[in-house]
Amino acid sequence: MIQQHALVVPVYAASLVMGLKQLSVWNLLELAFLFPYKLPKFQLRIIMLLLSQGLDRNTCGDNSSYCCGHSDTGHPIFRPRMVEALKNIPVKQVAAGLSFTMFLTRIGHVFTCGTNAHGQLGHGDTSDRPTPTCIELLASIGSIVQIAAGPSYALAVSNDETLYSFGSGTNFCLGHGEQQNELQPRANQSFKRKGINVALVSAGDEHVVALDSTGYVYTWGKGYCGALGHGDEIDKTTPSHLTSLKSHLAVQVCASKRKTFVLVDNGSVYGFGWMGFGSLGFLDRGATDIKY
Repeated sequence: MIQQHALVVPVYAASLVMGLKQLSVWNLLELAFLFPYKLPKFQLRIIMLLLSQGLDRNTCGDNSSYCCGHSDTGHPIFRPRMVEALKNIPVKQVAAGLSFTMFLTRIGHVFTCGTNAHGQLGHGDTSDRPTPTCIELLASIGSIVQIAAGPSYALAVSNDETLYSFGSGTNFCLGHGEQQNELQPRANQSFKRKGINVALVSAGDEHVVALDSTGYVYTWGKGYCGALGHGDEIDKTTPSHLTSLKSHLAVQVCASKRKTFVLVDNGSVYGFGWMGFGSLGFLDRGATDIKY
């Protein structure tokens, strides 16, 4: 989730940004799909971005919480500016929360900065960090391969496919079965007990979706509008297998505000949750040939 600040990170590969064209506003009484539905064919507008290789880490935007990583000003930054604390530290991924930011380096270390009222920076306290600071606990565990940021919580996947979460426990987004805050990274025991290896995770405003190494999908958190995809609006306090997609091999997942998308290996996209303003991508809410 990104709000009011942006990050520019040099990478080796290109990134694709895709957008839907002119989705209509639907009847407000029919704004949710509780099960995963396959999206019909729709027209895409594709923009290709190729960023050059380099070492500079640039940020811009609202820095009132120091989430841009610059400690010398609390004012907005109107042009991309290099983060001095990360100079000469190669970064391969960034994740931006409501008022904090995560940086993942190429060697698998996680740096965080910004506000820390819920422990979302992962340092074992609630002190804000005006510049990116390495999370020592994660560094001692091993290499982190992927990160994700919710509004006030954070997720990290290690190279041994263990999921760690920390920050605000609201809506059970940390996946530990309780809503208490975690001030430092905590391994998800539900996955570990079942021998499930996490490959990818995505953080929404109020829920989380994860993909395991075999292509199965799991969701947890607030079930409002069917965002978890289990056919109801019941909250899930720990990761719950999305059985309606068990016959598909998922390759990518994405959680947004009250909605979720799953990409499967044949190129089909499934969406579920809040569908207001056409946000799930369905051009005809009355279609009867949509399968799940």
